[in-house]
Amino acid sequence: MSHPLFDRLAAGPLLVDGAMGTMLYAAGASLDEAFDLLTLTQPDQVLGVHRAYLEAGSDILETNTFGANRLKLEPFGYADRVREVNRKAVRLAREAREISGRSALIAGSMGPLGRTMAPFGTLEPAVARRVFREQVDALLEGGVDLFLIETIGNLNEMEQAIFAVQEASDLPIIASMTFAEDGQTIGGSTPEQVVERLRELGVAVVGANCSVGPQRLLPVVESMIHYLQGENCTTLPVSCMPNAGWPAHVAGRVMYPSSAEYFAEFARRAVEAGVQIVGGCCGTTPAHTAAMREALDTWSISHDLPCATNGSIARREKSRRKPASAMIDLVAPEGPTRLQEKLARGEFAVSVEIDPPKGLNPAKALDGA
Repeated sequence: MSHPLFDRLAAGPLLVDGAMGTMLYAAGASLDEAFDLLTLTQPDQVLGVHRAYLEAGSDILETNTFGANRLKLEPFGYADRVREVNRKAVRLAREAREISGRSALIAGSMGPLGRTMAPFGTLEPAVARRVFREQVDALLEGGVDLFLIETIGNLNEMEQAIFAVQEASDLPIIASMTFAEDGQTIGGSTPEQVVERLRELGVAVVGANCSVGPQRLLPVVESMIHYLQGENCTTLPVSCMPNAGWPAHVAGRVMYPSSAEYFAEFARRAVEAGVQIVGGCCGTTPAHTAAMREALDTWSISHDLPCATNGSIARREKSRRKPASAMIDLVAPEGPTRLQEKLARGEFAVSVEIDPPKGLNPAKALDGA
């Protein structure tokens, strides 16, 4: 049975949301606290960030769980609440989707463990897999649609994360490595080596994220695509989600230089190169996402792709012209309905009450009915 991720990829490029931490920091969160724990302490802020990215046109929404594993939560005294944090994070993402009425996919975000893997460090592979598996189980309980393992700098650590997911689920995996300025991972792997190993492990998508910015990361994913084309494996999608440039400290704040317009150009160049999933990492905001959305829609229209499934310009223009309550045309059928006929015959009729949507868009509820 085909997964919705593959169905949507067949229709055109997909857009992942941007940075969660950047938005929470802008809202007043301290760099000294675990942003993942704001899921429990400031759920409305996290929900608001999700809604902003959905409004900007995201097709894939990441949970606020990048560092929600036992090793990362332990210094904050939350090592025993991994399940609670991850389940609640998925619930907030799903609630944002329900409110927006947008059929985005919820990706369970999993980042690095923050410990160096053996033999260079003390973290044994079996321990790493157990830590990842604990997070995987909680994300599955919450109801994610897929997994996004991101910002991993060592192939050995990425392998353990993938194994942990595959032990518990057959959901698609987007495996995204981070690369240094020399075009290699921190562990010294080239883009070609990364693709070869991750393809062997059976992930759904390979890619790169974080790093310096689009200018440095795009050549990395282009190398991945060229390698796949040479191996006749072009059906394996590639993703690219760079930072908004190199961060700088300005007047006590962390600032990223890359503008939304620059990311729109990046998105266009990326899909022209063959990238099928684009997005933003550290420093990106809903403004960057909206700019990329428009660039992707324009590109899809010019290539005669059915971008309506990805939040096309035409659909957004339509939604601006009339309120959500009028988006569904209810046309009375000719002649009596089945209900009228049953009542006329005196037959018993069964009615079903459907919970109203949390937002103003009834499309999803009516489609389900």
